[in-house]
Amino acid sequence: MVFTPTDIGRLVTPGAPVLSPDGTRAAFTVTRTDVEANSYRSAVWLVRTDGSAPARQVTADNNDANPMGRNDGALSQSS
Repeated sequence: MVFTPTDIGRLVTPGAPVLSPDGTRAAFTVTRTDVEANSYRSAVWLVRTDGSAPARQVTADNNDANPMGRNDGALSQSS
């Protein structure tokens, strides 16, 4: 397989997962290349750790980053 310059737009990079304090969910960032804007876009995704539901995007694609667990059991993110 040969990697070509046009393949760059298909690259998607997952970030390290962060577990919620109760361990039932994990949040992670997904970064992709926006070729038209000549930049990167990232969003936070959330998934249940028991596999009972597919992962879902929970923030806009606005270079969101750094998901973290909160003391109340929720997950949040900072840019």
